Amino acid sequence: MANAEDRTGLADALRVQLVNRPAASREIFFDSTGRRVPSADPGESRTVYTATPLSFEGYTAVHRAMTEEELKRLKREQSRPVTDYGFFVIDLLHA
Repeated sequence: MANAEDRTGLADALRVQLVNRPAASREIFFDSTGRRVPSADPGESRTVYTATPLSFEGYTAVHRAMTEEELKRLKREQSRPVTDYGFFVIDLLHA
């Protein structure tokens, strides 16, 4: 991303879209094999990934919820407060 304004816009879109999920009806869920699954609920022990369309210049975020262990590690490593939930954004795809 070329400029700070674009990075800020994308960060704002990620914050709103992944947390509040206004585009929930357009999300696609899949497992590590790329097979579609019906929801973000992992059910068994599998990891479920989500593709969420963003409200910023046609981007789609591919992400998953952070695990409890990942959040604990962040809390140990960060010198600032860490929220109780988070997302690991694997890729940002542009239309």
